[in-house]
Amino acid sequence: MSNRASLHNRPLKDVKKLEKLEIVGELAAGIVHEIRNPLTSIFGFVQLLEQGVHNKDYFNLIYSSFNDIEEYLKALLIIARP
Repeated sequence: MSNRASLHNRPLKDVKKLEKLEIVGELAAGIVHEIRNPLTSIFGFVQLLEQGVHNKDYFNLIYSSFNDIEEYLKALLIIARP
């Protein structure tokens, strides 16, 4: 049975709640994706630095990744304000 068909037999209040939860879930997945990408870069460059592979550009890329995460979090705070 499709998701929409099963919603048809529920009270409207429950349907709206489920739709909101679906939207929140999609938003959360997008946020996780946007934060995980720069974190993956940071972890990769830190591993290279630990292995003795030193390149000045790595630090710039790490800082850039931290800045990306900070910008995503700032945007979330703006959205979360009532």
